[in-house]
Amino acid sequence: PQEEEQTTADSQRGNQTPPGQDRRLQRPVQQPAAPQVGWVTVDARPYGTVWIDGLEIEDTPLVRHELRPGRHIIEIRREGFRTHVDTLRVTPGNVVRRSYPLTREQS
Repeated sequence: PQEEEQTTADSQRGNQTPPGQDRRLQRPVQQPAAPQVGWVTVDARPYGTVWIDGLEIEDTPLVRHELRPGRHIIEIRREGFRTHVDTLRVTPGNVVRRSYPLTREQS
């Protein structure tokens, strides 16, 4: 009886859900939004400090550091070693991985 009352009330509101079927299942599936960021993972041997676009980030290893899509200048610095400079292109939803060997400066 209660189910009949509910079905009748739904019909009066214009809802045409067949009895015994859940209306929540009829909602369109929402697709997840596309990622608006990418990530960079950087390592160096021996360790060094990672700079991105002129900002000091942290020592290596740097794992899944979030960046906006586009080109970025990566520097690996360590006293007594040559600074390594590279340009990376980050794309949305992807991880860019790099590993750099640092070489000693000659005295």
